[in-house]
Amino acid sequence: MPDSPESYASLPEDVRTFLTGLPTAWDETRLLAGYPGEYVVIARRSGKDWYIAGINGTEEKLAVELDPAKYGIKGACQLVLDGDSDRDLVSTEVDAPVTKVICRSRGGFVMKTL
Repeated sequence: MPDSPESYASLPEDVRTFLTGLPTAWDETRLLAGYPGEYVVIARRSGKDWYIAGINGTEEKLAVELDPAKYGIKGACQLVLDGDSDRDLVSTEVDAPVTKVICRSRGGFVMKTL
């Protein structure tokens, strides 16, 4: 997460808390989808917690289809994704894993089981 301390300090509190709590070691990593130079979606597990993250490397919006249940990912999740403008992040809790995410151009998302 290369950025300045001021950038992190300017993030919403829930996003800072999320980033601070990211594991530094993983028990399992799975490539869910992707194409070189265009996009990637990866699921990673640390203990019982799963994280699904995706990034769009194109100049167009990208609809990313997910099947979290296929990997045993279920229940409430925290979703962090790009907001309406650059460097704007939105965090929300959802009752079940999201199955479709619209990524902004050069944007991304991360979803964590709760």
